[in-house]
Amino acid sequence: MEDSSPAQPHLEEPEGPLVTALIVSHNAGEALHRCVAALEASQGRERMEILVVDQGSRDGSATLDADFPGITPLRLPKHFGMTKARNIGVRTAKGEYLLLLAPEVTVKPGTVMALAEAMQADAGIGLAAPLLKDPSGKPVAQVTAFPAAATMAEWAKGGAPWRAVSGEGAVKGDCLSSRALMVRRATVVGMNYFDERFGESWSDIEMCYRVRRGGKSAVVLTGVEVTDAGEPGWPAAWTSALEADRRLGAVAFTGKHFGFGAQVGLFLGQLLGSLGGPGGFGTFSRMLSGQKVDGTEQFD
Repeated sequence: MEDSSPAQPHLEEPEGPLVTALIVSHNAGEALHRCVAALEASQGRERMEILVVDQGSRDGSATLDADFPGITPLRLPKHFGMTKARNIGVRTAKGEYLLLLAPEVTVKPGTVMALAEAMQADAGIGLAAPLLKDPSGKPVAQVTAFPAAATMAEWAKGGAPWRAVSGEGAVKGDCLSSRALMVRRATVVGMNYFDERFGESWSDIEMCYRVRRGGKSAVVLTGVEVTDAGEPGWPAAWTSALEADRRLGAVAFTGKHFGFGAQVGLFLGQLLGSLGGPGGFGTFSRMLSGQKVDGTEQFD
């Protein structure tokens, strides 16, 4: 017997968000509040997921979702370092595009969708950033050439030659600051997430390197601006841990891209040099033990 009941309409599954704004934060309450408020006021907010990964904050910022119930909060028990925290966020994110965002950055209403639309329109763009400006309107240094074997010692000591963008339109660069940077989530997943050989530093440099090596461009859209209030500075008690993390990150990057001999030479030079640098013996001992910022130490 034929079924004469009326055909049921096909119900399509709702599409996920186009963009996940991924913010990793630690004790940045006021800045984080401004950052999220600006995202909430964005054009296309209904197509955006706001994902905040809090790393054991003790300033009340972990209760941010009480003021912004539409966000997705992830609360980590302690500071695991930027690399692990971003990977936790990426594994949770639902957006096709990831907007990596520092808490001190505030977007304008059209920022997020302008970046996504630029990447949708050109599959050759692997990374897209807005123009960073400080609160006075002055451009912030956000682009640099990739590290070379001959420059790794300077990079290891924190002397990377970052510069402000000059030009108009979509300005290409090698390495872009990840304080405000959009990338396809599939790209990060395809490289097996951010490389956890790095702790607080260097995993973003590695991402830029791999995206560019894969033939995709990295561009700063100068017509899309955001305000970056800058990092507030780290507590003095963290100096040796962060210094060792940066130097060890440079050593790991060197081993990956410039060979074992260059890696050993850089490690020995940085190990000895650390005694006369910030953190002194604390940096030296952490480097000697290979101690990066990865959650094995608790920071207040």
